[in-house]
Amino acid sequence: MDKGIGAHKTREDHKFLSDQLYYAYAEGKTVQGTAMVSGEKALTSTDKLYLEFVGRFEKEFINQGYYENRDIETTLNIGWELLAILPESELTRIDPEIIKNFHPKYRK
Repeated sequence: MDKGIGAHKTREDHKFLSDQLYYAYAEGKTVQGTAMVSGEKALTSTDKLYLEFVGRFEKEFINQGYYENRDIETTLNIGWELLAILPESELTRIDPEIIKNFHPKYRK
């Protein structure tokens, strides 16, 4: 998969975004398990954001419609919109310069 990412292939944020999305999804699934065992009252405010992220990631990113023809630019932008659910301090797998260039908070 990584061979299709990089200079002159896709946007400079692609690898960082991909790594962070995978991490956030895994973290969110862990939080889902915790919520099932301990209940949502045991979750922190950040845990609850990860739950929101997981739900929206599955619905908006993974479950692309059969007839939906999304280009890579649109897909990357959806990824950023989803990561914007989380506090910026959670985006530890993305270079701060990349965050400043692509995070929706800074594109306004």
